[in-house]
Amino acid sequence: MTDGLTDGVRIDKWLKVARFFKKREDAADAVENGAVRLNGEKTRPAKHVKPGDKLSVRKGAVTREVIVRVVSERSVSAEMAKMMFDPVSEVVDESALPEVSKDPAVPTKSEILKIWAAQDRAAKKEKWRPDKKQAREARDRKYRQD
Repeated sequence: MTDGLTDGVRIDKWLKVARFFKKREDAADAVENGAVRLNGEKTRPAKHVKPGDKLSVRKGAVTREVIVRVVSERSVSAEMAKMMFDPVSEVVDESALPEVSKDPAVPTKSEILKIWAAQDRAAKKEKWRPDKKQAREARDRKYRQD
């Protein structure tokens, strides 16, 4: 039986294990769509990565270039995942970022989320549900035979 460390592993598995993507399916989609390059070339999800390979991973506006140090098929802790590669560079594409309105009358996304959270908390305070004991007592009162 192997310990999970091999000479090469599928690139989509490695991207998931190294925590670039939460699901292997997302990693495979990114590879298929050209967001991941292996040694400067487009690749396919079944291609194997080996220690020393250079990967370029684009997620949204951020492109990260890393050099693979360790390959593994098994999931590892977050600390171990960080040690599976050496970061080379991280580039942010400013043109891909959403525009931020400078108009103070237009709320930002974080302000909208804060408002929604406050409204949700207020709605929960308005709703009252009996706990288990109170529900049992109410049921017993309803069906009591006097």
